Amino acid sequence: MLALALGGAVLGFASQEVERTDENYWCAESGPRQELLKKRAIMMYELTLEPYAKQITEKGEYLSDILADNLRGRVANLGTFDTMIMQQYFYSVAAVKPISEVRVIAMTANKNVVSGRVDLIGTKGSLTGDNPRLTGDVRISFIGNFYFNRENKIEGIDIVLVNAGEAFDVAYSTPELKQLTIETDCKIIQEHCIDDYVAFPSLEACVEYQSSIPFGSFNRTNSNSGVCRNLHTNLLAQSPIDVGARVHCMHVTYAIDPRNDMCIDFPYASYYTDDVPVPPC
Repeated sequence: MLALALGGAVLGFASQEVERTDENYWCAESGPRQELLKKRAIMMYELTLEPYAKQITEKGEYLSDILADNLRGRVANLGTFDTMIMQQYFYSVAAVKPISEVRVIAMTANKNVVSGRVDLIGTKGSLTGDNPRLTGDVRISFIGNFYFNRENKIEGIDIVLVNAGEAFDVAYSTPELKQLTIETDCKIIQEHCIDDYVAFPSLEACVEYQSSIPFGSFNRTNSNSGVCRNLHTNLLAQSPIDVGARVHCMHVTYAIDPRNDMCIDFPYASYYTDDVPVPPC
């Protein structure tokens, strides 16, 4: 069970009213259940606030009070992920670049689907390493749906990060900044990816390989690119040691490595063909 102090209260989502058999309750276009689901969707975003995202990422515990065991999520720009990996993607960026404000622009619930737009206000900059040239805040805009099962847990996430490139690409706007990012990432990779999880035979090999591939843009993260490896290096560094190495070292390695199923070139169609579950209301 997740227990985090949030706004003076303890977050503990016990599944409520799951024994009800009234279909009008479960499948209403509006009503008490729909209000509950909206609160849970908003809470997903509010947990990106400092220091909660960092606590969630560092503990490495699945948010089973909110998320279903069979969760599958699609984030256009990033890719499609299951359970713990989806959770890590959702919170890892906020863990490194603190979110100071959550702005709910619109939020509606119909039956078991919550739809809306939420803006996160955070620090502008690269995901790994500080850059003194980058100052000011950045708005990260999410638009999409959360699909809930009858335990009132999120089983499917289908969202678009509409301005990922605008929010993060500025940190890599010159060849010098790109190279600095590669060198910083490779140091982290060589520190964490050891023993059975070696990604590159040496620091030099890591830098050479990452310098030879396109650096890319956060508008298209699921690709054989530097930005994909930068994102996974962030996940690697923020996760518990055993989880980070076991899950993410394979994602930052060579694209031809059969272990790598993330930082490889996906067809653009994968954004809309890799479906997420839509449970019945």
